[in-house]
Amino acid sequence: MLSANWVIALSDVNYHNLEFMAPLPETPLLKAMNIAHANHLLATGEVRLCTISYYREIEDDKIRDKYDGIGIVNCRGTPVHIQGLMETFVWCTSQAQLTPRDLARKFDRNAVLILKNPLEFARRLIAAAYQFGSQWGLQCRAVVYDKRSFRDRDPEDDEDDDSSDFYLFQKDSSFSDELEFRFALTDLTMLRYKKYFITLQLQPCADIAEVWQYQDRESQPAPAPYSSPEAGSESGEA
Repeated sequence: MLSANWVIALSDVNYHNLEFMAPLPETPLLKAMNIAHANHLLATGEVRLCTISYYREIEDDKIRDKYDGIGIVNCRGTPVHIQGLMETFVWCTSQAQLTPRDLARKFDRNAVLILKNPLEFARRLIAAAYQFGSQWGLQCRAVVYDKRSFRDRDPEDDEDDDSSDFYLFQKDSSFSDELEFRFALTDLTMLRYKKYFITLQLQPCADIAEVWQYQDRESQPAPAPYSSPEAGSESGEA
């Protein structure tokens, strides 16, 4: 079995913009969710990804990183904050060595989606994105909890140079207990969107995921009914 991180770059006609980096593609990932949203994803394959800027602005201080998606580069000796030119939507999961119960309590949710085949999920994400055109790129990898300056950049560089892959997967070390694994879907045309999310229609996911429901009724968060992405929100989900 492979133990080191490795990259799957799928270059065939169906997945030519997919990069997946993980210890093993079949390593399960966890996502704390509302039970209605989790069951809906399993049954219908409907997935919503939110912009990086959305996660910088949410009010829940437990999960908000005000510098999420913003890199720090060394510009002739001066640390400079910089962000990508392209719109990126992310779907966040966790590799934390926690039980589903502990993860649900941590994020105050009443269910946990257990993604048993993350690589197949990534394939379905990029295939669904292609329904909107072939301009999408999907990167899937673990977040690095280090915001220090580590890349040199000359201020005379072409202003259209995009280095977002350097910091889409960076967060402050204070969030390191989350052990986040992120699916980052980027529109390579640099088009800006009016909405903070994008909804993709995958095939049903019951074959690659399952739902664990919180059973401690005394402290279980009250379940909310499923609502469409237009009206509902998954804010605060891991």
